[in-house]
Amino acid sequence: MKTMDEKIFNNEKLYGITMAIAKAMLNKNLITYEEYKIIDKEMLKKYNPIFSTLIASIP
Repeated sequence: MKTMDEKIFNNEKLYGITMAIAKAMLNKNLITYEEYKIIDKEMLKKYNPIFSTLIASIP
């Protein structure tokens, strides 16, 4: 069985952390939903996560 390589793991981790921060900012009304969607789109391009997008919940 193959394991996830370090680059993929780090991308998943960084995407998840970034989006958790963005979601907290959204919940505190520090950013708008439109800004949240922009952040998500940019982070998807930057980190290209495989698994995080399957389990992510958009508020």
